[in-house]
Amino acid sequence: MSAMAGEAVRAAECPPVPDVAWWNKVSHDSLRKYVTRKYKGDWALYVKKWERQLSRMTKVRDRGKSVVIKSRNLRLSGDQLSIYVEQIRQRVAVTRCLAHDTTEAASFQGRFARRARLNLEGVPTGGWNIGCRRGIS
Repeated sequence: MSAMAGEAVRAAECPPVPDVAWWNKVSHDSLRKYVTRKYKGDWALYVKKWERQLSRMTKVRDRGKSVVIKSRNLRLSGDQLSIYVEQIRQRVAVTRCLAHDTTEAASFQGRFARRARLNLEGVPTGGWNIGCRRGIS
């Protein structure tokens, strides 16, 4: 199985990102590409961003205040804000899941490549001894 196919299988184990109108359509693939492009693959920074957002929105909700979604000129309070807080909580969970899968896949690929290099050192070329560490003297 290729690394990309393995990643796709593992991503299927992560729940989908909640559908929030002002988030546009966010998929597992679009999140991976975004984190790679904007965060240079640093999932920890991206997770922290959403954890901070969750914390802020939870505090606003708990104080009985409201928030404005500027891109939609939309004010959320009460039950609407509680729903949004839950959607952010779900997004954090999905992001953590994808971060775990992505870093685990990268770690596996790194270990696999390192082992492949180690196993190939000193192996003479020749079809008859493929897989042997040493050729016959």
